[in-house]
This record gives sequence, C-alpha cells and structure tokens, in this order.
Amino acid sequence: SGCAAAPPLLRIMQWNMLAQDLTKSSPTENFFRTPPHVLEWEHRKSAIVEHITKYMPDIACIEENDRFFELADALRPAGYCGVFSPKVSDPASGFAFRDGVSMLWNTSTVRMLNSVNVNFIDNVKQAVSSQVASIGIFEHIASSQQICVAGVHLKVRSYSLENRVKRCGGKQCQGGTT
Repeated sequence: SGCAAAPPLLRIMQWNMLAQDLTKSSPTENFFRTPPHVLEWEHRKSAIVEHITKYMPDIACIEENDRFFELADALRPAGYCGVFSPKVSDPASGFAFRDGVSMLWNTSTVRMLNSVNVNFIDNVKQAVSSQVASIGIFEHIASSQQICVAGVHLKVRSYSLENRVKRCGGKQCQGGTT
C-alpha cells in the first residue's frame, strides 16, 4: 500500500517518588495537610507498585529513590529488573540517607544492553555534587531497535539562581545554564 510501518510503541515513565526519609522532614511545614498514614512507606510502596503495574511502562526512571531494593523486589513478579545510581553522600547537607536515580525495565519488552551511572560536578564547590544520572542503552525486543534513556535528578541551587540573576542585570534569565 506504500505506507511505512508505524514505529514500535515504547512507554517510558518518569517519576520523582519523594525519598521516604524526606517525608519525615518538618511535618508542620512540608506535609501538614497530608494524612500521616499516606506518608508511611508500606502505603507509599504499594501505591507506587500499583501505578507502575497499572501503566506497565517499558522503562521507568524513578528519582529520589531511597528504597530501590524493596521497590525492585516488589516489581520483580511483574517482570521488572533495575539498576540504581546512588547520590554521593554529602555530609554538609545534613541528610543521613542516600537516595538516587533508578531505572526499572520490563524484561518482556526491552533488554538493557549497557548502563552507566554519572556523578555531576558542582562547579562552585569544584567537587562531585550530589546530583546523579542513570543512563541506559536498551533494545526493544519486538523491533530490535535501540534507544538511550537517561534518568536524572537535578536541583537548582540558590547560588545558581543568584548568579543567573546577576548575569541578567537583576532580572531572572529564561533558560540557559548557570
């Protein structure tokens, strides 16, 4: 008929799950309108697993994951495997936990060919920052096509915003890097 075949459908989910240890931070300021039982890990874990298995993404990139092994174990019966890229611990941050970025993939639809964890450099401190990325090369099993997927969790630092404002003559710049 002269029509090209439709490209294979690939479903990718990106989700900041909120690190469990952050649910305990300043309950009178951050989560004061949230019923306490909703913030409990068992409740949140079952809700996260329910959403992932409902939408069945081929690849799910999860940020602020500080319960990777528990989440991966809970998703294994649905056919998911995963990798985890932990943040570098920063004693100055005051946080005692380690979260990071994880990538989970549905083994019946994609195959991970390679992965790498990336630690970003903080240009102001001239040191490895607590910001990370997990990058994976996947093969779509049905089509044999390859795709590169990156899960990353970046934060705007107050000094970055201040520097951007200074460079723009006191007005906040749109876009660009700091």
